[in-house]
Amino acid sequence: MIDLVGIALFCFVKESLEKNISNIETSIVKTGLLGTAGNKGSVFLRFSYLDTNFAFACAHLAAGPKKNKDRITELIDIMHKPLLNPIINKEVQVRDHDVNFIFGDLNFRVDLEYKSAKSLVLGGEVSLLWGFEQFLKEKLKNKTLSILQEGPLTFLPTYKFDVNTNKWDTSKKQRTPSWYVLFV
Repeated sequence: MIDLVGIALFCFVKESLEKNISNIETSIVKTGLLGTAGNKGSVFLRFSYLDTNFAFACAHLAAGPKKNKDRITELIDIMHKPLLNPIINKEVQVRDHDVNFIFGDLNFRVDLEYKSAKSLVLGGEVSLLWGFEQFLKEKLKNKTLSILQEGPLTFLPTYKFDVNTNKWDTSKKQRTPSWYVLFV
């Protein structure tokens, strides 16, 4: 297990497969306060299984609807973090692996006002929200992000509910319904 201020990354392996795993490496990328603080960033795990290289990055990116530019910068920093590959004695990046995942609290939002987004959700028009999702809009503009794939968001937004309810944020903040996303 590796940890970065509340972000922990575990990888469980079936005992019968353990002998096929090699080259285990871990790393941390701090992106908070210009890369000096561990309040935002990612924890990495990379390993080889037989002849296939895997990389997992569990990230916590900048929060808030107006912090999209910061999130994109942090995500690109995470994607380009050099990790030492001891087999070839060369640094590799997350995207250089055969299989890679970036997941966690990525904090991308839907760029709509709370009432508009909530109205679309309650009206069964979830697919219309997808066009306002910050990551998808950025992916169209930024070649670095084009290698990331996200499955279709055909389910209701998962952020932000009142505690112990299925009601979207009724606090003074009224945070716009959005999704937590996973990139592959």
